Amino acid sequence: VDESPFGLRGMAGNAFDWCSDVYRLEGPPIEGGLPAPDLAESDPLHTPRVIRGGGWDSPPRFVRVASRIRCDSRLRSKDLGFRAVRSLDVHD
Repeated sequence: VDESPFGLRGMAGNAFDWCSDVYRLEGPPIEGGLPAPDLAESDPLHTPRVIRGGGWDSPPRFVRVASRIRCDSRLRSKDLGFRAVRSLDVHD
């Protein structure tokens, strides 16, 4: 029941996922109509990061893939994890 039409599973309601991008109120930078990697930071231990996905004990408005929340990069929690991903190269 937890599968998208594209075969993705576990994207919401399980745990928040850390993202590598720095939190910006206006969202990530855009290049060519798509979000660009945003790894710029002045102090990696004190730069707010983005978390996404919503945890099992989160308010309903956060339990969705599109939720984007600012989080202190030093925070550790039982409902906060990360997801290993890789870029897809359309030329492979």
